[in-house]
Amino acid sequence: MTEDDKHVLKKELKQYMSDVVFAIGLACGVIFGITLLYPDWADNTPTKPSTEVVGNYKECDIIKWNAKYLPKYFLYCEKNK
Repeated sequence: MTEDDKHVLKKELKQYMSDVVFAIGLACGVIFGITLLYPDWADNTPTKPSTEVVGNYKECDIIKWNAKYLPKYFLYCEKNK
């Protein structure tokens, strides 16, 4: 291996390493940006009750269950326990 080959190899290795560092920095920046846009993803503290009665149907209560992003509804009948 000649001195010119060694010089070119060092230059290519430096370029490769700088590309890797740039890619890692970019990925960290994207993750950081997402956490800034959607801070409630990392928030585990409860802010309100997870269920509430929103109405009645015949002799049953209509229960709203507050999932993280999609509420669900179901019937709860006391006499069918």
